[in-house]
Order: sequence, then C-alpha cells, then structure tokens
Amino acid sequence: MLLGFKGYQDEYKVMGLSPYGEPSYFDCLMSQVNENNGILEIQDGLQSVHNMEVLTGIKRRQKGESIEEIHKNFASSLQKLTEYSIDYYIKRLKDEQPSSDNLCMSGGVALNCVMNEKIRKFFKNIFIQPAAGDDGTALGSALYVAGKYDTQFRNRKLNDYFLGPSYSEESIKRLLDISKINYTHMKKQDIYDEVAWQLDDGNVIALFQGRMEYGPRALGNRSIIADPTKKEMTNRINHAIKFREGFRPFAPSVLKEHFSDYFEGDPNGREYMQFVCKVKPDRIKEIPAVVHVDGTARAQTVDMKSNKNLYNYIMAFKEKTGIPLLINTSFNVNNWSSLEGKPIVMSPEHAISDFYTSGLDTLIMEDFLITK
Repeated sequence: MLLGFKGYQDEYKVMGLSPYGEPSYFDCLMSQVNENNGILEIQDGLQSVHNMEVLTGIKRRQKGESIEEIHKNFASSLQKLTEYSIDYYIKRLKDEQPSSDNLCMSGGVALNCVMNEKIRKFFKNIFIQPAAGDDGTALGSALYVAGKYDTQFRNRKLNDYFLGPSYSEESIKRLLDISKINYTHMKKQDIYDEVAWQLDDGNVIALFQGRMEYGPRALGNRSIIADPTKKEMTNRINHAIKFREGFRPFAPSVLKEHFSDYFEGDPNGREYMQFVCKVKPDRIKEIPAVVHVDGTARAQTVDMKSNKNLYNYIMAFKEKTGIPLLINTSFNVNNWSSLEGKPIVMSPEHAISDFYTSGLDTLIMEDFLITK
C-alpha cells in the first residue's frame, strides 16, 4: 500500500515493478526481520503503512501520482525480501528432507513467478497449484473432505485447469442475433488462418472459447493475443485495451517444442505461467513485446494436449511469420479512469461488453468472428 497499490489485491504489481529499481531498502527492511526458533518474525516497522513511512522515509504514493525511482527501488527491495524469506525456508526444508526432489506449493506467494524460478535449482519436480491464491481454498476444501470421507478417493495430479463454465455455439449465436451484432461463422482452420493474418497485420484479438480457466492466469480460453514482434504492442495493449500501468509486462505463449529456441531453462512444468525464464540474448530483438526490462519472460508452454485451440492459433501464426509464439494476456480490462481491475470475462455478455469498450480489433467466440 506504500506504493499506492491496493492491499490484498495488487501484490503482483510489486513483482512487475521490481526489475525497474535497485534493492536499496533491503537492509532497512531486514532490520525488521528476526529469526526465532527457525521462524522469520516480522517486527512492528513492517506492520502498517505509517510504520513503513517512518522506517523508510517514503511517503505513501497517492492515487494518480507518478511512480518515481524511490517506488521502483522499494518494490525491488520487497521482491528481494520475499526471495530471501522463501530461500530461508527452502534451505531448512532441504536440510530436513535432503533426499526429496519434490516440492508442492500453494498460497498467494506461490504466484510470484520470479521467486519460483529461483526455487527450481533446489528441486527436480515442482508442482504449484495454478489457483494458488484464495480461490484455491475451495479446491483444497473439496479435496480434504473427499480424502476424509470417500474410501475410494486417491491422490492424483490435476492436469486440466479449464474448470469454469463454457457456452454453446447456439447460445452465443442467439445473443449475437438478438444484439444485432455482425459476425462471420467460420470453420476452425479458416479461423486459425484468419487470426494469423490479422495478428501479422497488427490486430489485437480476444479469444473466448471452451471452459474458462480456474485461477488468475489466462491460458488461452479467455485471452487477448497479439504479435510479439511488434514492440509498440506493449504500450498499445496497456494503454488502449487493458487500461493499466505501463510498467506491467506481457507473457508469451510458445509452442513447447520451440521453447528452447527462444528461452533458457527446462521447458517442463511451464504450462500455467508460474515461472519466469531468461530470454536468449540473440532473440530479444525478435520478440520485444514479451521481454521484460530485466530480459525475462513468464513463458507458457503450449502443446496439443494442454490447449488444442491455442496451439493451432500459434501454429498458424508460425506458418505465416516463422514465429512460434504469441503475446497472451488475460481477457479483461480495467476502468480507464481509475485503473481498477475487472475480472477475466466469464460469459458471452461480458466478453462483448469488454470488446466494445476497449481498443480490441477482433473477438473470436467459439467459431464466430466479430470485428469492428
């Protein structure tokens, strides 16, 4: 909140802002952290906005005020403190279980993909619940009850996180007709080819297809996609479509078989945008719209099993341009006057509303193509 972001809502923005600064307040923050019997305890200086103002000398940023160097440095310091804290507990865990190569994580902090990438060096297999925040509590409660009362229940890895609602073509067509919206009904392959052509032409396209994603990250069913080779796309989507802060980066969705052509690290386990990775230096100029200021990207790997439609959109784009990845950001917009976020679209009505109240060029709803 010292940075002017909303508490219990905008923590992820601190992670996005942190690479723009230096952790010059880290020692100051660490002065308020004590170790007590293997537990890190936070002292009074970090317990309220007022106390943090006194501790750091930073005055709380008010709504509408610009983000200055001190704010960037404070965000960098908070990110470093988060990484320090997790590193502390991970090392303790490895001391207690030195032979284990497996780690499961949940909780909102587990969505910090910068931190998560640094944890990968400690464990061979990491599973992070894609809906790791408060929304995942419902799933955890269901699993707890099932495990306690169902004698046939067995643990298994959940590989399908498209658990939200879907809408039939008939219901979508009925809405479009009633709303007198012009559309074109197309075959799947024709849509893939049309989207590839439009993306190459500079259009920004919203996808509304299949069941909605469970969790905070859009994985292709409620997504906005664009050409990653056009650097101007970052500002255009942030300012004319999403109505959000300009420092926030965009993730690439890449064909899994081409991950290593553009990014460093192991491609496995990146289906849910939970880790950042370094972009190969010789590829940065090729895909500037998905490279953050520190040379990283929160890449999502895509194959036919994880999302057939998204895979085919990327494949069609690759066949046209030679580039096997796209910008992929969640299909939602903010209130342009307040930068307050709206949720990812769920229903056809919501999708149409966000489409016509933003700078989006095209909307794909199942097999229907709508343009302005």
